Amino acid sequence: MEKKRNDLAKIRTNLANSRTLLSYVRTGLAMFGVAAFLFKFYVNDIVQILSGVVAIVAIAIFILGWMQYKKAQKKIDY
Repeated sequence: MEKKRNDLAKIRTNLANSRTLLSYVRTGLAMFGVAAFLFKFYVNDIVQILSGVVAIVAIAIFILGWMQYKKAQKKIDY
């Protein structure tokens, strides 16, 4: 009974970790969409530079989310 309980807890933790990764991806995609919108529809140089910065931040969010996911996954699997 105790083993089954531990296995279920591990599954719940794994699913929570996956949901967290998906939230990082969703946030990164939203920011990348904003960057693409700004770049496409505004001709102002400052806004286009800002869109590049937002795109870089979006990519950083993807990378940080993936790193956090892998770090937590190692702790879960121990």
